[in-house]
Amino acid sequence: MLEAGKKQRGYDDADGAEATEHRGVNQRSQAPVRYASLQMRSTPGQGRTGKGLQNAKAFSTRQGTGYLTRSWSPSSIPFRIMTNALESALRRPQREELARVESFMFEKLIARVPLNSSRLNNRTLRKLIDNRLDAGKWQRVKEETRRQKYNSTGVLVWETLAPVYRLSPDYMRAIASQDMIQGRYSKITASRALRQRKPLPPEGMPLKVGLWLNQGGIKWNPLTVLSMLSSPVNAEAWRIALKGWKRLSPLSASLPLLPSWSADNRVGWIYASKPDLQMIPSAVRSHALAVDGFPMAEADLCSCQLNILNHGQGVGIMGDPLTDTVHRLNLLHGININRADLKAVLYPLLHGRGYLPFIRQAERELFLPEVQARQLWKALTPLRTANGLELMQKQAEIMSRALEIMEGLGSAPVLPLFDAIQSIDPGKARDALEQASQDILGSTVPIPALVKYARQAEFAI
Repeated sequence: MLEAGKKQRGYDDADGAEATEHRGVNQRSQAPVRYASLQMRSTPGQGRTGKGLQNAKAFSTRQGTGYLTRSWSPSSIPFRIMTNALESALRRPQREELARVESFMFEKLIARVPLNSSRLNNRTLRKLIDNRLDAGKWQRVKEETRRQKYNSTGVLVWETLAPVYRLSPDYMRAIASQDMIQGRYSKITASRALRQRKPLPPEGMPLKVGLWLNQGGIKWNPLTVLSMLSSPVNAEAWRIALKGWKRLSPLSASLPLLPSWSADNRVGWIYASKPDLQMIPSAVRSHALAVDGFPMAEADLCSCQLNILNHGQGVGIMGDPLTDTVHRLNLLHGININRADLKAVLYPLLHGRGYLPFIRQAERELFLPEVQARQLWKALTPLRTANGLELMQKQAEIMSRALEIMEGLGSAPVLPLFDAIQSIDPGKARDALEQASQDILGSTVPIPALVKYARQAEFAI
């Protein structure tokens, strides 16, 4: 009966014999979870301080903190977390659960770990957490706290917030370094490397260009992003690095990134998904992405849609119409905003944003008083006659043509953006963009610089 029970539950001989000594077994788990953890080698007090922990405490917010749930399952387990980082003294169910929790913390950087989120009982999980803290591999960012909130019936109740933890910077670097050598595995108990997808070439673009993009070759360096998180200049730089880390950390650092490319049927823009590399912040892309060990630089079209609009209205292509508009707003209307702020409110206006949403955005994001927000609306009124869809289509034609040119030149793998190309050979990217704009518009759209390093200075690496 005992052997039959063990086979029915799916236990192996090593775990099943000791599991029968415990009466309480979590029926929702596929393995015994009531083991008391053995003492691991540790040095009390190690790893509870440091620059990385100070940054996490200073810059962490509720929006940037991950919340572990029982149903969360890792997309891929770092090799070091799965095997040699976990002490062999732990039983298999504890190793697997600890790998699941640490993988979540590795991907989110800072995370709340409530006791009811684990598949282990509370006593075992508390011991594991204490051991990891004593060993210097975990750090406690925030203690358990309580706050008041209204429930669904409108009654004010107390809510307990679980402690916030993170992996120590040294431990994360060790995980990342090992992962760059060994690669990620598809499951905790897997014994083979994650299979590489061969995505199909996207529709709406030449077959040669699609196959060329699908060759891949772009890799990311987790150590670089961890350096950004450890030594940020300010809170905004830390949040930018955290956003990039959360998008890249589930991906393998030892295998090339192979996104699926798709061309939008309405506009023609080329999108990357799984992973969506185009949504990674520019500063992180410039630091972390590389091809054959060479960093990728970005060549972009200057004020692309505004230059296309001016060309269509017979004004001609200007150098940087966005900067000229900023100076004109300051001199004629007394509105002091920078180029990035103007770009944030102007492009939604070109694509049909109405009066009230525009005013609210100017007040909320640019911190303009309502009077100046109305003046800004009136000053930009002539641009509201533009057809945003036609501007995007023309921009997509330029980018598609530039990719065809680069493919014909035999360039290394590139990352096409909406108005730029990121490549290890920015000279070829610049020549391709200039030639493409000349072919589509009949005039060359200026490219201000080969490499966009403006935001990289925010990070002290």
